[in-house]
Amino acid sequence: AIPFAAMLYFPAWMGTGAQRGGGIEAMGQRMIFFFGYVVVLIVALLPAAGISILPFLLVQWLAGSLPASVLAAGATASAVLVGEFAFVISWLGHRYEQFDLSVELPR
Repeated sequence: AIPFAAMLYFPAWMGTGAQRGGGIEAMGQRMIFFFGYVVVLIVALLPAAGISILPFLLVQWLAGSLPASVLAAGATASAVLVGEFAFVISWLGHRYEQFDLSVELPR
């Protein structure tokens, strides 16, 4: 969802076809987007990791089984990430409905 968000919020940065250039400018732009992806990934994983600690410790304390506790933590983290992704898709859907290509791109 990150490339779609970048396209919706920074349309001039997303060249297509003949507009897409190379050189040092494109390399710098790709480096900025890479570091942005890493930051967004870390921000997305923090709530999932924080919430999954509770089922991990609870199952470890009740069952004493490491594989079961890792499975419970993984299922919880996956559910949190799916919820975050659903929220982002809904948020981008609203932005996409407001997007007017004729206003955003140069003529």
